[in-house]
Amino acid sequence: MLWSTVKKILHIPEKMPRFVQIAVTNICNKDCGMCIRFQVPIEERHLSFEDFKKIVAQFNGQVEAVTLVGMGEPLVYPHLFDAIRYLKDRGIKARITTNAILLKKRADKLIEAGLDHIHLSAEDVRDTVTLDAIKDFIEKRDAHGTGRPTIVLQPILFGGDTKEGGRSVQDVYDLIEWGANNGVDRVNIARVDLRTDPTMQRPNIEEEKEIFKELAVLRKKYNMRIDCLQDQVFNGITGFAYKYLKHLLRLDSYCYRFQDYTYIDVTGNVHPCPIDMEQIMGNVFETDLQDVWKGEKYCGIRKNQEDYRFCRTCDFLKLKQVSPR
Repeated sequence: MLWSTVKKILHIPEKMPRFVQIAVTNICNKDCGMCIRFQVPIEERHLSFEDFKKIVAQFNGQVEAVTLVGMGEPLVYPHLFDAIRYLKDRGIKARITTNAILLKKRADKLIEAGLDHIHLSAEDVRDTVTLDAIKDFIEKRDAHGTGRPTIVLQPILFGGDTKEGGRSVQDVYDLIEWGANNGVDRVNIARVDLRTDPTMQRPNIEEEKEIFKELAVLRKKYNMRIDCLQDQVFNGITGFAYKYLKHLLRLDSYCYRFQDYTYIDVTGNVHPCPIDMEQIMGNVFETDLQDVWKGEKYCGIRKNQEDYRFCRTCDFLKLKQVSPR
């Protein structure tokens, strides 16, 4: 773990990605205006289970965790539970991110399959249908007694006026309180990505600083892990070190994903980023994943990140804010 962190700071890539995101489906049961689905052309289909197994076969025991999500909703994927079990049988952690619409119907099977992490998209406490489904899932998880999966609320840090029908920072605070009172394990707060919709409102840099102060208060109040990449990640000494050393270590100088993460879409194309469909590093049905990972294209984008439009205008995973234009 320590050596992996050091390599990340020094921008030294792993021999193979430790974390892989696989788009098992491009079909979704919800229309969210901010979603990248509406910005790029996609083929709405599922990844076959045979193709899924072909991808996993290339991991060679070196991949730590797989997130089963892409341009669609994983709970509509017909082979989801088989995919989770297939990963678990090979010692690989399984994760999903879901909008929770089908969570009540799928809850028991997800838990029984051995899912390790579930990230739940939630924006405000007014969405009682989603929160009811999450609360039901927590109760079922606890009843199984395995302690799995880790349950993570994943709101987006909007900046607006709730009274006008929008979303505000207060919505995030309210969700944190709800999560702390209902058995959520942690909260992961994401910055609005203006590349998908430049009209969305979000806090400016000064407003973010005040929000981060409040998050520090809420961590102590609820004794809860609250992640926000631009503020703090992890708990305890690791979280303290990240919060106060991230600028000193120049963690904003390079996308941290390039060293240990990759994304594979439903066609087998490999991308350095799940919303950058322009950059294709290779295809796992034509070239082994390890060769793609070490290939000329991947090495080139690692060394010349700022040459790429999606990277230049990205602050979703950076500390500083940049213009999307």
